[in-house]
Amino acid sequence: MKVPVDVVRVIDIYLEAAGRRDVTPDAPLFVGFDRGDHATAERVNDKLLERLVKQTGENIGKKLSPHCLRASFITLTSEGGAQLEQVQYASRHADPRTTQRYRKRKVNLDDNAVDYLKL
Repeated sequence: MKVPVDVVRVIDIYLEAAGRRDVTPDAPLFVGFDRGDHATAERVNDKLLERLVKQTGENIGKKLSPHCLRASFITLTSEGGAQLEQVQYASRHADPRTTQRYRKRKVNLDDNAVDYLKL
């Protein structure tokens, strides 16, 4: 499969910035970084991402987890006007009821069900 030129350029910029100009084709593209911001040989995986999210949260004084970021994504995209099916697909939920449970802000005072009551 041919990689678009723009993608190759961005990857080259990333590799240069990460100090990984000598990366081999069989090496992982995205890797972790140690405390000195030096690239490691550790392939990006779910545990590395979880550690990064939690560490970033600590740095800004917030308790963060990948799960809370996912819930925020679902809430914000729903509030932004995305259709339930779009959010469900992006969230990889098999059942739309699962996606609906994640919606945190169910009461919207600017557009509430009571506003549609005509007496």
